[in-house]
Amino acid sequence: MIELLEELLKWTRVTAVPKVGEVLAASLPTDQAKLAYYYSDGRSSREVAQASGCAQSSIVGYWKKWSRNGIVQPVAVQRGDRYKKVFDPIDFGIEIPKVATPTPTQTPQSTSAQESGASGQ
Repeated sequence: MIELLEELLKWTRVTAVPKVGEVLAASLPTDQAKLAYYYSDGRSSREVAQASGCAQSSIVGYWKKWSRNGIVQPVAVQRGDRYKKVFDPIDFGIEIPKVATPTPTQTPQSTSAQESGASGQ
């Protein structure tokens, strides 16, 4: 019985991997979305927003969309839900951009605005 289950798991993985890659690519169209997903590891929306350079409201919106797409799962905490990524985007060939460190005269918002302007997004 175990051998049969292992065989089924092997074939399920082979057929599912391309679809998962497509869903991830479609769900992570911008550098900020990629960073937000990468940092969605059970942290609060505020922590993910700070780490990724996104607005906290964007993180909450991403989590709702990603939950419907099946690429994050909720992690229950005392004050609501947090989310954890199900897949590592690096495993599917999706590169995670580096977060620019703001200079002392820049705010995180101006840094992310400059990045999105520079990348044409």
